[in-house]
Amino acid sequence: MGSSTCGEGEERSVKRGRILRWDGPTPPLIPHLNYAHSMIKRMATHGHTVALVESETGKQWTFSELCELVPRVSGGLAECGVGLGDRVLCLTHIHIDYTLVLLAIIYRGATCVPINPTLNAEELAHVLRVSEARWAVVHEACVSLAEAAFTYLPSTTLRKMWVMGESPTPDKPSLHDLFSHDPIPPLTTTDGLVPDKMAAIMPFSSGTTGPSKGVLFSHRTLHVPNMTHLFLEQLQPEKAKMTKEIYSRALLLLPVTHSYGHIMLVNNLFVGTTTVCLTKFTPTAFLETIQKYQITVCPLVPHLVKFLSDTPLLKENNITSVKAVMSGAAPIDTDTINNFEKKVSNDKPSTVYKDNLMVH
Repeated sequence: MGSSTCGEGEERSVKRGRILRWDGPTPPLIPHLNYAHSMIKRMATHGHTVALVESETGKQWTFSELCELVPRVSGGLAECGVGLGDRVLCLTHIHIDYTLVLLAIIYRGATCVPINPTLNAEELAHVLRVSEARWAVVHEACVSLAEAAFTYLPSTTLRKMWVMGESPTPDKPSLHDLFSHDPIPPLTTTDGLVPDKMAAIMPFSSGTTGPSKGVLFSHRTLHVPNMTHLFLEQLQPEKAKMTKEIYSRALLLLPVTHSYGHIMLVNNLFVGTTTVCLTKFTPTAFLETIQKYQITVCPLVPHLVKFLSDTPLLKENNITSVKAVMSGAAPIDTDTINNFEKKVSNDKPSTVYKDNLMVH
């Protein structure tokens, strides 16, 4: 912190506390801009670095490819009537095309409604009623669920559905059809966008205390973590350099439609991390993916940290590339943390050592 300053009667004001003056760098202003447009400009600085990889198939997108495709996909959405303030459902498991869908919807000035397909048809219909989504991008494995949910609503509710995936679905337009569309500019304040009031995304709560509730996040709100990151880089440049090395390659198996997975994904996109998406978790696939792609950071949940603490498979895989493990979404007990640290520090040399690992 900087020095403290007080006016007349400083001693008399001690009991009321001191006024502190900040002498460090000026915090960056939160942009009053379309969030997706800002993200594209930032991602463009990462060039041809690989942004996303599908672990099972090796399919990948570079940052430059994402920057080129988002305006094209957004143009395809616009041609089908998606406009400012409209709501678009995105129903999917973790998939590398999710980023394209998310940013293309926001780029268009519409609101992305990301939903995990663990809901049943009635629960999804509730989401559709609350969100008022009229368009949908649906993973190929979730088409039947989406169609069943829309049967609970008036027949005119759904205006168009695109299918995300590699296998063509008969009589259903594919997300890939939008890749060749002419690119369009983003919707901005000139077009009526109000970044601090209009929602960019609308995730839903889990429904543990009643029906799921939609939570609105404005463009301005989504900018805040990015600006915080830039400010912390100014304050601690050496730590920022070390953090960038740690966040070189991240393994993502968290649902991207939940806040934890979403935050990790967009943070990776902002800082230039290569994100390897593991679409189906098995212990063997998880450990082999770490080894194959030389993963450096793993955001996990408590039961997966416990799995790593207990599994004998850890001895069969070289995961020395991992420098940081995070646990979130639920409390983690001290015993699990201690057992995990003991496991990674006491195993044979082919496993990661405690001295090289950060556990958050």
